[in-house]
Amino acid sequence: MFTIKKFKLLFRFLLLDVFLLNSRIKILRSRDKLASEEMNSLQNELLLKSILKAKKILPAYRELEVPADSSEIKEFIRNNCTVITKNDLLKNRALYYPNGGKAHFLQIVGKSSGTTGTPLEIYRSLNSILWENSFVKRHWQSVCNVKMVKRATLRGDNIISVTQEKAPYWVYNDVDNQLLLSSRHLSKDTCKDFIAVINHFNPDILQAYPSTAFQLAQYASTNKIVIKIPYVFTASEMLYPYQREVIENTIGQVCDFYGMAERIAMATECRFKNLHVNSDYSYVEILDENDNPTDDVGFVVGTTLHNHVMPLIRYKLSDRTKWKKGPCECGSNYPMIEPISGKFEDIIYDIDNTPISPSLITFAFKGVSNIEKSQVVQTTTEQWEIRIVPSDNYRPSDGDQIINNLNKYVSKKINAEVIIVSDIARTKAGKYRWVLNETTNKTEE
Repeated sequence: MFTIKKFKLLFRFLLLDVFLLNSRIKILRSRDKLASEEMNSLQNELLLKSILKAKKILPAYRELEVPADSSEIKEFIRNNCTVITKNDLLKNRALYYPNGGKAHFLQIVGKSSGTTGTPLEIYRSLNSILWENSFVKRHWQSVCNVKMVKRATLRGDNIISVTQEKAPYWVYNDVDNQLLLSSRHLSKDTCKDFIAVINHFNPDILQAYPSTAFQLAQYASTNKIVIKIPYVFTASEMLYPYQREVIENTIGQVCDFYGMAERIAMATECRFKNLHVNSDYSYVEILDENDNPTDDVGFVVGTTLHNHVMPLIRYKLSDRTKWKKGPCECGSNYPMIEPISGKFEDIIYDIDNTPISPSLITFAFKGVSNIEKSQVVQTTTEQWEIRIVPSDNYRPSDGDQIINNLNKYVSKKINAEVIIVSDIARTKAGKYRWVLNETTNKTEE
């Protein structure tokens, strides 16, 4: 039956993939084997355009005397552009946002709670979103070596109401060769149904959060059920070695993806398990505590190349890594980094003891403002606390919206209350845990 939902999926497929994405993916695939010098030259040209745009629309960069020669641009920004953080965007909105901090009607506002639990808005252009999707699909195609990738998706897609209690918990996107599964309905009672429909669909890849792929693999391993998918593409969460081992032993080879809402860095894992920084996506630096370049472990600092409605220049994350030396067997000349560290989150559970992905929990903050910091904590087997450090404009209705969003977008089987606190402490090791399970995590790391 050709439903309204399928018509929308067909329209989206024709608009994005056929008319707007395919030509971009072709361009990106042509860059796969570029020599390092050619890629550096291309990156310099894209970087110069981004800096010139920042100078034009962002007050923080209005006085820059930008060189005309793109070969000088990296040295120029290192000497003239200070490293900024999320806190700079939150505290100095008038400097780092266009239009005085008010989004234009043609600008798309992306939101993220982030690993510090502080809501952040990033303005995006349609063009940057198209490039984002093109880079993701290049990753799939380069690993699978096929143009049209058949995929099952087990991420945070809001495709089925959380109140639905019977299968199907999935939707077929026939026009884009995709099986969309609702991770909100994945539990010990439904895993068997999910595995059956995935096996019947027989995809080339499983696109999933590490936690949802692990949950599926763990169930299959325990119950001796076979799932065979060539590749599992994970993203949006920290991928732990124990998760990779179970997933690869039960489903297929893991290819991890590193990105973030600010979109200042992208690293994609190849078939040889190396993380390659996509140099044509952004300009990435690894800097030490004093914001100096380092070959040791340092902070990821990136500059956007494609989002010209709000360029982020030398934006520092809390994530840490180091450059990995030497060539890769895959033949790519994109530089390599070691696995990312810095995003530390616990697993928490609903009242049925079903694990809830930290990535799903971000939906609880959908449309919520007036929060300085937040932390989602499981205090007992049946109780959560949403700890909020409020901003001056915070109202009780903001907290009510979080609880409503939890029940609407995450799970209806969660008991939670909002607790106002003056601050949220880091662990003894200085780590910030946005999602914390106090029933199991009794000591600070």
